[in-house]
Amino acid sequence: MMGCCVSVTAQESVRDNKIRSIVVYQEKYDMLITRKYKELEQNFDSRGNLLEEITYNRAKSQKHFKYQYDSENNKIKEEEFDPSGRIIESSEYRYENV
Repeated sequence: MMGCCVSVTAQESVRDNKIRSIVVYQEKYDMLITRKYKELEQNFDSRGNLLEEITYNRAKSQKHFKYQYDSENNKIKEEEFDPSGRIIESSEYRYENV
């Protein structure tokens, strides 16, 4: 699993700085040619919860996850997608005595 669990400190930083998305690029140098590839994309809600995470290999989607949270910021659903966008796996979470 990728970044399913963002630490509280990171979550607070994302929330406090009103970060909605993060995109990481990788540059490869080959002689005189520079190629830039998207490596990671993350999207957050206003509470700092990670809603979506996509990892790439040479700009092609490798792993794609989407997350849903309840009003207490507990993750209640996680979905994994294949590169074509079809759901591979879906998990739901229930919390007791929280």
